[in-house]
Order: sequence, then structure tokens, then C-alpha cells
Amino acid sequence: RQMIADHMVYSKHTSPHVTAYVEADLTNMVNWRNENKVAFQEKYGEKLTFTPLFVEAVAKAVKDFANINA
Repeated sequence: RQMIADHMVYSKHTSPHVTAYVEADLTNMVNWRNENKVAFQEKYGEKLTFTPLFVEAVAKAVKDFANINA
């Protein structure tokens, strides 16, 4: 545990740690989900979350821009 802690501290001191933020307007996505979540839950017995919407968006982006997956 001591070695791991030492390496974590070393990493923090030697490697640049960067946090990036990107904002996106998800109003249309929220509105679509709100319009469809009741019907979705009645049909499938599961709540409609944002996760599958983001997964679909990422899959389409990777398909359209294959190098992003490199």
C-alpha cells in the first residue's frame, strides 16, 4: 500500500493533470425522453434513462468519425 501511495503521489507531481469541460444543450433530448418515458415503461417495464441515448450518440459518432476510436 505504501508503494502504491508513493507512486500515486509521484504521478501527481510528474504528470500534468487536466480536466476539460464541454457544455451541450440537451433540451431536445430531455423533452423527447419526457414525452416517451411513460409509454416506454408501460411497454418494456423498465425506466427510460439517458444512458442508451448517450450510447447511441457515441456509436453514431464513432461510425461517422472512425478515427475518434483510435
